[in-house]
Amino acid sequence: MPVPLPKAAELTERVAELGRAPVVDELALRRIAADAKRIASTDGANARVVLGRVAALQWNIVELKRQYELAISMNDSATSHWDYAMSLFLVGEAGSAYEMAHAAWRRAPGNPVVIEQLVVAAVHDARFRQAKTFCDRWSKLVPTKNPPLDGVVEELATAVDENVFSEDGARDVLRTADAIRCDARIRPNAWLSCRPSKSPARSSTSTD
Repeated sequence: MPVPLPKAAELTERVAELGRAPVVDELALRRIAADAKRIASTDGANARVVLGRVAALQWNIVELKRQYELAISMNDSATSHWDYAMSLFLVGEAGSAYEMAHAAWRRAPGNPVVIEQLVVAAVHDARFRQAKTFCDRWSKLVPTKNPPLDGVVEELATAVDENVFSEDGARDVLRTADAIRCDARIRPNAWLSCRPSKSPARSSTSTD
């Protein structure tokens, strides 16, 4: 899988640092966007990913989607879809985030970093049985560690199987909560905590 050129990697990390701050520095975001546009001619796909991340932190969903779709048209990789999923998750697009995370997994089915994000995306879209399936896949790849959201996923999947509640009902509740969060421009803690320190591009188990 292609690894970002040094400047793109630097910009990606700068956006991530801003995303971890309590208040996003809009001026710093604009500087990053300007820098990304300057490298678009030499590292187009990764420049678009950076611009997509900037748009996500600005809550500009239309621009976010435009930039990531351009990135994917240039580099249809697990990394592009994985990053797109993360940014969609931030802005409350849980269903689309799951679809992009699943697309990343199809391109790198042996990558535990990708599966980790897919589990998180599945839970936030109330796909608890799917989350359990991918937790099991993750455990086979990384048998020495607990799977993502260990215990929570199994309890939710069991509750659905026992008709304690339905996935459709849970999805309605989660989407209402997400809408309230997004209206208040609150970034989810899970978006920050589930961003793995190692990206799919640097995982030795990637098949992409």
